[in-house]
Parts: sequence; structure tokens; C-alpha cells
Amino acid sequence: MTGCWTRRGLVVALAAVAMARPGQAKGDARAMDAFDESKLRVDLVLEPGEGYLAAAYRLVNGGAVPVVVFDRLFATDPRGMRTVDPDLCWRWVDGAGDYVIAKLLPSVPRGMRVESPEIPYARGVPAGAAVQGRAVVPLPLDQHLPYGRKAPVPPASEVGSVRLVLGYAVVDADFAYTTVDTPEGPVLSVRPPWARSRHRLLHSAAVAGNLPLARD
Repeated sequence: MTGCWTRRGLVVALAAVAMARPGQAKGDARAMDAFDESKLRVDLVLEPGEGYLAAAYRLVNGGAVPVVVFDRLFATDPRGMRTVDPDLCWRWVDGAGDYVIAKLLPSVPRGMRVESPEIPYARGVPAGAAVQGRAVVPLPLDQHLPYGRKAPVPPASEVGSVRLVLGYAVVDADFAYTTVDTPEGPVLSVRPPWARSRHRLLHSAAVAGNLPLARD
């Protein structure tokens, strides 16, 4: 089973979580009691091209509770207009020397004040379903951090492995969103307080690949 929710599909999913919904706390507790993170899996495949690297992934929800994955980042033009781009991602070299590709809710840097925190758009992954996506980055690999932060110059000129980190949240009875149409299909604009309070991280296994790294 693949694909994201329609409005009717979400209603059915929430009914399974909240049942008659006698109260928010009870609905939330049922969702969390039924959720098993070990039933979530993300598989990553690297597809190098001429001057770019495509990182294709498949997120499988083998559990009994629906989730949303925050994997639709957006670009903002000078007028403040957003364009959802399914290939966008953040990326950096971590302390172990791995190249990390990330689609998630980033933390606001300490001491920085922002009017609109970065919250990617989401896609629904019903229980027993899967969604596919990808990220595209230039080769040699660069680094791009949220909130305009500058990444330190990496010590090496190549990386030996790549891994993916996805932000997600478990759907509960308090979940609320609006639908935004994009050329690639509808995405979900999730209420920020709900997204921030329920955000979790899912890591792929590291995929080996000796890839050149930009150092400027």
C-alpha cells in the first residue's frame, strides 16, 4: 500500500486512533500506546549523476498507527512566496565524518529570534503504507544548514558514507492541518505547536560511497 491521505482517509485514520474520543488525553494515550517505532523503516539508495547526487528513499510504516513525515521543504522568494520542492534538504558533515541528508524540523539556534520557524510541509503515511521521496544535492557535496548557519570546513576532501534523517510525528486526536496543492501532489501544512511538540527523528542506515566533498 502506498500513497498519502485524502481528507476522508485522514478521518478514517483518526477514528482508529481516537475511537469515540471521550477526551484528548485518552485519544493521545491510545495513539502512543499503539505506536511502535521499530515498525518504521527508511531505506536509502544513492544515485550519483553528472554533477549531482540523488538520494532516493522509501519510508515504510509497518505499524498500527498513522504518522506524518516532514519531508517537503520549501524555498522562499524575496516577496515571501513559498515554493514546495520535494528535492530540497539540509545537509552537513557530522562529527564522525558521515554526510547527513536531513528533512526535519530544525531547532532554532540559541540566541536567534525568528518570526516564522522552519517547519517543512508533511505527507501522511497511513498504517501499513509507504511513501517514497528523494533529495538532490550537488557533487562535490556541499553543506547547507537551516537558518543561514555556516557549516565548518570539513577536514577531509571526501566522505565514505551517507545517511538520511527524517522528521516525523505520530498522528493523535489533536492533529490539525490544512492541505496545500503542489505539482507533485497535495502536502499538509501542520499546525506549528503540534508539530514542534511531537517531532521525532528517524535515521536510515549509513550507505557506503566514496564521494567528493566541497571544502570552500
